[in-house]
Amino acid sequence: MILYVLEAPTRVAIGRVVLTNREHIIALEPLDKGLVGTLLRYPYEVRGEAEYFDDIQDVKVTAGEEAASGDLRAGRPKGRCRIREGAEAP
Repeated sequence: MILYVLEAPTRVAIGRVVLTNREHIIALEPLDKGLVGTLLRYPYEVRGEAEYFDDIQDVKVTAGEEAASGDLRAGRPKGRCRIREGAEAP
């Protein structure tokens, strides 16, 4: 019944779920024949990116590493990945 009601493109169900002994707010939306749940957060639960990334040091990339990464950045691993015959390319 919930899936039928949510099939309208602008509808999302909001509910409560208990995970690890704590109640959370969840948004439910349809996906194919099932439902997808997205855990919603209150503003006090969200931390700024500085708290996550301040401790990460800047990394110096050498010219050799940069050249080696060219194929990876282009999405084509060089010589390390072969596609099986009959399989679709990524």
